[in-house]
Amino acid sequence: MSQNEPVGAGSDTLEEWRRMLNLASFRMLATLCCISSPTFGHTEVLAAETANSAQWATPLAGDNSQYLQSLLDNSPMHPVELGCGTYTITKPIVVPAGGMLEAHSIWTYNIGNNAVPPCVTIAASRTVQTFTSDVAVVSLGDSSALRGVAILGTNSASGADGIKIMGSFVELFNDYVYEARVGVDCSGHIGLQMLHNLIGYNREDGVILLNNCGDATVGQNTIFSNGGYGVRAQSIGKTSFVQNTFEGNDAGGVLQYSSHELVWIGNFFADNNGPGVMFNNDSSNSNSATNFVGNSFRQNGMNVTDTDSSCQFYFAGPADQLVMIGNTYEALKGKPRYAFCANSRPNLSNSQILDTPAAQGEGVFRDVQTEIAVERARGRLGIVMNSTKRLTTVGDLPRCDMQTRYEIYEVRDAKAPVYGTGISGGGVSVALAICDGAKWISH
Repeated sequence: MSQNEPVGAGSDTLEEWRRMLNLASFRMLATLCCISSPTFGHTEVLAAETANSAQWATPLAGDNSQYLQSLLDNSPMHPVELGCGTYTITKPIVVPAGGMLEAHSIWTYNIGNNAVPPCVTIAASRTVQTFTSDVAVVSLGDSSALRGVAILGTNSASGADGIKIMGSFVELFNDYVYEARVGVDCSGHIGLQMLHNLIGYNREDGVILLNNCGDATVGQNTIFSNGGYGVRAQSIGKTSFVQNTFEGNDAGGVLQYSSHELVWIGNFFADNNGPGVMFNNDSSNSNSATNFVGNSFRQNGMNVTDTDSSCQFYFAGPADQLVMIGNTYEALKGKPRYAFCANSRPNLSNSQILDTPAAQGEGVFRDVQTEIAVERARGRLGIVMNSTKRLTTVGDLPRCDMQTRYEIYEVRDAKAPVYGTGISGGGVSVALAICDGAKWISH
């Protein structure tokens, strides 16, 4: 083509630019996790990317392990396109760095109507002992992808995980993982993208993000009916959870454990047997800098006999810089249940809770300590100089009742004050006294 020749409609150069723009647009949208519908033109993008380089596969009657692994290993930078059917395997499959394993016909579904599985299934054989708890049905290396594929485990408590993330910047798109030990297991690898997947009926947790498996995006997934938590986010950071559904999970919707800079936006927590969300931590690292915005809590804690856990949001440990805005909590029915629970004097430092749940059967708060922690996080008990009353003695404190509830005084004669317990005078310690509606307690 000459220097002055216009680029025509049939130009290879123009088609290449179109392909690149389509790919760039898809990847940017996926990264931001702001896709309005899972049915956007993903199939066309894949076709533009892979039409001239894909390897094609159809299921064999027997074991497909060596067949699939050979296709992946022989050309690791080219996608392997799977025709519809069930690929039974007797050995784990490893997608190498840069590899891609995807259904030729990309499965799409509408959020909230996820009953139709993909037409491609990779099924772990249940007649061999290969799939033990230290392996996964499919493992993925750096910058690899699994798209539009159902992963079927062995439905055994000692069986393999469904998917194990073995590298950074892995993409899971429109997959269905079920009847494994753990649905998706990621430890120590950053940049995971999980978009529009179904994770259900697994023996333990649906998804585990562990030990710095952060900088991830988890968006518009349905994580349901798992034997543990829907998601266990433990010791990770800088991860967004956007418009996911956590429903019917046995231990609870989400466990956030010693993690930081997590964002939960527009998620739906419904009918989990444990709490919708549980905060917990080890002795040295609390949860910090976490935002819960616009999430919806329906009936959670349904089958928990311990009323400490029969609630929508359970503080089993402290949290720092927690922000909760615009979340809604359906009134819980039946036995005593609460919006907020804690196992002992939750410390919600530097936090803001702007939610005002309706009464939850027994009440909003399980106990006074939970209520004070949440009310303080709401700003009503902010511990700053202009929020406290004058310096006084314990004997001169006014009557503590519902009229003086949440008032704070500084006292100079506290005797051996202990946080959260009744305060007494006759000592030499300076402490803050807070009225809980019935008595003055030390803070």
